[in-house]
Amino acid sequence: MVSNRNRRIFNLSERRAIWLASSGKCAMCGRLLSATWEADHIIAFSLGGETILSNGQALCQQCNRRKGGRYMVRTVNQWMPRAWQIAALQRFEGRNKLDFFLYAAPSTGKTSWALDAVRSELGRVYNKVIVVAPINNLKEQWATSAFYDMGLNVQPEWEPSNGFSEDFPIYLLTYQKVASRGKHVSVSALLRNLCQTEKVGVILDEPHHLGENLAWCNGVRDAFTDAKLHLLLSGTPVRTDKKVIPFAVYDDDGFIVPDYSYNLGRAITDFVSRDVGFQTRNGKVDYYDDGEYVSVWLNSTDLDASGLSYATRIALNPKHECLPALLKLADNELTLKRGPEGFNPSAGGLVQCIDHEHAKACCKVLKQITGEDPVLVISDNPDDDKPKVLIKNFKNGNQRWLVAVQMVAEGVDIPRLCVGVYATNKITELCFRQFVGRFTRWEKLDGAEKMRRQEATIFIYEHRVLYDLALKVRGEIRSAIAEDCERIQRQQGERKQSDSGSTRVPVGAVLGDSGHLIHGDNVISAEDQLQAEQWLINHGYPITQQNLSLADTFIKEFKGSARTNGAQETSGAQNTNNGEPLYQKIDKLKKLEEDLKHKIVGRQIEIAGLSKTREVNRIYYGKLGGRLNEAIGVDKNHATLEHLLKRIEWLQKEWVQVSAKGGW
Repeated sequence: MVSNRNRRIFNLSERRAIWLASSGKCAMCGRLLSATWEADHIIAFSLGGETILSNGQALCQQCNRRKGGRYMVRTVNQWMPRAWQIAALQRFEGRNKLDFFLYAAPSTGKTSWALDAVRSELGRVYNKVIVVAPINNLKEQWATSAFYDMGLNVQPEWEPSNGFSEDFPIYLLTYQKVASRGKHVSVSALLRNLCQTEKVGVILDEPHHLGENLAWCNGVRDAFTDAKLHLLLSGTPVRTDKKVIPFAVYDDDGFIVPDYSYNLGRAITDFVSRDVGFQTRNGKVDYYDDGEYVSVWLNSTDLDASGLSYATRIALNPKHECLPALLKLADNELTLKRGPEGFNPSAGGLVQCIDHEHAKACCKVLKQITGEDPVLVISDNPDDDKPKVLIKNFKNGNQRWLVAVQMVAEGVDIPRLCVGVYATNKITELCFRQFVGRFTRWEKLDGAEKMRRQEATIFIYEHRVLYDLALKVRGEIRSAIAEDCERIQRQQGERKQSDSGSTRVPVGAVLGDSGHLIHGDNVISAEDQLQAEQWLINHGYPITQQNLSLADTFIKEFKGSARTNGAQETSGAQNTNNGEPLYQKIDKLKKLEEDLKHKIVGRQIEIAGLSKTREVNRIYYGKLGGRLNEAIGVDKNHATLEHLLKRIEWLQKEWVQVSAKGGW
């Protein structure tokens, strides 16, 4: 008999016991195990670990490959990687160059991933790591994650006069610090000398800022050219305005080529990020242009760049009716999210403003709407601690609204934010996506239903550039099936008003009744939203963005071919479909039934965390088909036209339930 010390493979009985002990979940990442799970030695067999149950754990293939021969078990406070982080780490460890660019959507865990990546190479590839961030808030996040998640000692308050201590393997700096000068020498020169004399790795966080400041760009290039690693991390689309970022690789069209991408669409699909939808409203602007009266809608194609810029500033002026009406709509949405049908009585909203005076004026409007003073966060001094205190108090408080001018950006995470108003004329893809990123972090709430119902809503004008950007973000979410992020299109540059010598006099601006809900690849008009809301009410489903989108799809797809409120008796000899032969209608309905089954089964397999194998599909299709036949009383092959209509209506209700509630 082979002893446990010499036997390497767990037998079938042991594998069953290990699987049951893990409740069918990976012991490291916590995801449901597929059929390819592996029984792993906690203490590696190569290190003397025995093949016994107390030394066994169930791992998915990715976690087991990552663990290798190391001793790794899950503990209560230990950071555990997500699936995308494991895949990105494998790509990072297999690199054959000094530069590595990671693009990961905001709030998906790129800071923890980067620390885990360099932790495995500290002392081997490099002895020290320099992390450079654009602002002090991000430095604090790095310090917190390094210590509490990874157990790493970091120095966030380094000064040139202090030198570099053996006690700290990681140093945190800002881009401004790298470009500054000490008493006798520039900081970049000190760092360049360090990189030339020691093995140093460098992490550049949000490096698109280097395109905004030439001194920062030159300082970073001068300091870190000789580093053993250039790890670049970005949570928003990188610059496409011809301003080159050091150590990034560009393609022939001038776009940065990431080594690994994890976009917002994939993050939402993986339940790593919260879903975001957009409510749009058109605005009508009136003004005099050289004595000529002009009345125009913001989404009009008749406006040139100069006219659109001017009209936007009028619409954003709180003195006119347009912006107060939009803020009122947003506050109504916030009230719903804080109420019984919402997910959090402490849900909050954020208004992004143009400048300090504009922010103060918006605060007055919100005070009139809510009766409560919003939290105003503005500052001209980067070293001012007051905004930081206000943001922290809002994060942990219960106030309804936060009003800011570029103070709630990278490095500021407030999970209770779920309603936003983009009330600024800074309309670029970079700025817009940074704003959207403030609403994607999940809030930890009690109850699976509350977690699933967390949807953020952002209110925007139907400004033609903003509208296109919102469609682009939602399109990315909808098409989250690609391995790598779709190549980001060139961001819209800010359109500066040309000085043509004309005289324009604003008259006013009002908010139109028309608007759209942008969710998934659906663009739903206000009228269609009302129909979708009524459908959800009739069928007992909560009114959420996702459910509105699903109900709208159902109504549009089956209008004319399926009746959502029951079907009348139809004779086989009678043509009731406006000239379409009955057999063609039946064929179409059968195809629609199969499409719905495919969507439902795919969603259920995804929720279960299983691989879509032929056997898994067969089981889930059988389960769904059995429930459908039992509910309607007849199978598809023996169904009449009315039976088919009822089957499709049942499946559509099932699809809404599966999508909204997460499973059977």
